[in-house]
Amino acid sequence: MANRKSAGSSGSPSYRGGSSRTKRGDAKGTEILLETKVLLRDARKDLAETLQALRVSEARSWTQAEQLRELSDELNTTLNTAGVGITRCSRDLRYLRANETYAKIVGLPLGEIIGRPIVEVVGEAAFETIRPCIERVLAGERVEYESVVPLERGAENSFFRVVAVPDRDPNGSVIGWIACVADITSSKQAENRLAERNAQFDLAGKLAKIGSFTYDHATRKLQLSPGCAALYGLPEGTLELSRNEWRALVHPEDLPKLDEKAGRALANGDSEVLLEFRTVRHGEMRWIESRTLISYNEAGKPVRRVGAQIDVTDRKQAEQALAERNTQLELAHKAARVGSYTYDVSTGSMRFSRANNVTYGLSERTLEVTAEQWLSRVHRDDIQRLRAEHIQAFKEQRSELVSEFRIVRPGGEVRWIEARSLIAYDHADRAVRMTGVYIDVTERRSSEDHKKMLIAELDHRVKNMLACVAAIAKRSQERGRSVKEFLDVLNGRINSLANAHALLSRSRWQGVGLGELVRSELAFCAKDETSLIEGPEVDLTAMATQTLAMVLHELTTNAAKYGALSNGHGRVMVRWRRQSRGPSRGKLVLEWRETGGPPVVAPKTTGYGTSVIRNLVPYELGGTVDYVLVPDGTRCKIEIPARWYEMSESRQPHST
Repeated sequence: MANRKSAGSSGSPSYRGGSSRTKRGDAKGTEILLETKVLLRDARKDLAETLQALRVSEARSWTQAEQLRELSDELNTTLNTAGVGITRCSRDLRYLRANETYAKIVGLPLGEIIGRPIVEVVGEAAFETIRPCIERVLAGERVEYESVVPLERGAENSFFRVVAVPDRDPNGSVIGWIACVADITSSKQAENRLAERNAQFDLAGKLAKIGSFTYDHATRKLQLSPGCAALYGLPEGTLELSRNEWRALVHPEDLPKLDEKAGRALANGDSEVLLEFRTVRHGEMRWIESRTLISYNEAGKPVRRVGAQIDVTDRKQAEQALAERNTQLELAHKAARVGSYTYDVSTGSMRFSRANNVTYGLSERTLEVTAEQWLSRVHRDDIQRLRAEHIQAFKEQRSELVSEFRIVRPGGEVRWIEARSLIAYDHADRAVRMTGVYIDVTERRSSEDHKKMLIAELDHRVKNMLACVAAIAKRSQERGRSVKEFLDVLNGRINSLANAHALLSRSRWQGVGLGELVRSELAFCAKDETSLIEGPEVDLTAMATQTLAMVLHELTTNAAKYGALSNGHGRVMVRWRRQSRGPSRGKLVLEWRETGGPPVVAPKTTGYGTSVIRNLVPYELGGTVDYVLVPDGTRCKIEIPARWYEMSESRQPHST
């Protein structure tokens, strides 16, 4: 700029004016040049920025393309791995794209699918199956369906799930469709098997009277299985109940118990609860057992219950019948005085049935005792013998043992026990358990002892009787009687003994009434008008009966032959009383008196009959006899000590 100014100042005036115009033109050109430079500089800057933006955009597009390819590959891999086939088809029903899984589904290589018509790939039958769905998707509808598609080359009877959506161009026109295809044959078969199993389970539940349920604490509703609904007699198809509807099915008497037990389980945080209650089904009472699992949230609040319910009516009825049978058996055991027991040899403990408590005099609550406690009840004279029997049985490996021993009950009463036991042994042949019954045989033992006593007594009496008969026979031969007389006398005396024995047998040898004995002896020769029998009711012992019978027989025989009963006009009076004062106080006094008969003449010799009258009572009973023969009649007074008779207060005095 400075150089230009120096050059201008050296011109002439005229040139100076032209130079001025030139200068203005140069200045303008310079200004244009400067503006041009600025524009070029800005253009270069904008171009550089544009190029940089293009490079960044290209890099971003390449990255996005790579990501898109990766996503596409990942999606394709995922679909192939998941067994999902994907295909894109044109409106003219040709394949545009497909993945390997789809190729496997239709049974062709991927290269033989692209561009080919659909009907050629899947076959006529399959195409006719899917044609309605293709028409719907080409009409712009999203289509989902599950069906068996009879592919020409694929697996037979395969079940597919298909989702197809329209493929549209930028203008929104449908140019084809995209479909996802999944082979769900296995899952469908599993669903069918599960449905069959559920149906079988429901049927089994109905038959076995078992059902399942769930209860939601939030909704307060129960979901029921068909079997559970059947337990309550609900209509077929009832699968849900409210809590109040369920409570209405439960017997009202059981609700308080159920509420108390369930409430306690929830309060304690129990994971399981067992309940039993009754329900009325079609007018019939049924028992239900409910086993329930309880789940809680993080705050410890119950949220859900899952459980099973079983109709246990048959079991309850069996338990009730068993309880009744056990009660009856226990009563029978008590009545029969039979009780069962189990003895554990290793622990030395014994378990009793309740019937044994009566036998042993134990408390009703006592069901188990130790061996020492049991032995303390055994009679001390039987302990050693009983132990020896047990040891011997164990040593001989006997499976059964029968023992008899005595026990002493509280209060000192002694009872006889028969024990019948089965013995169990372990693998080492050691006795481990005894199981059996205890039978109270006290009455049987008493009866056996009484029988032995009776047999001994009978033996003694038979011997006495034979001796007596022998003595009678011998004495009856005296005084040179004829055979007929001897037989008559002997027969009368033996009949008298037999009569006395008959009376004793009827009373089981417990004694005979004196009045009955007198009447029986006078019966064969005296009538009512010829005899007077009078006295209180007195029971004679067996010994006194036999002795007095022989004396009365001799008195009666003499009266019939020689005394008051021999002429039909006399009379015999027999009276007895209990002496209440004097030296004979307490004795039984019997008086025999005859009147109205022929004059009595005392014999010159004493015969056997007279000896019986005078000596038998003193000899056998320790009593006294005053026997007098006077002309106006025979008199006999007999006194018998108190131990040979017993007054009967319940009967009226005898008089005939």
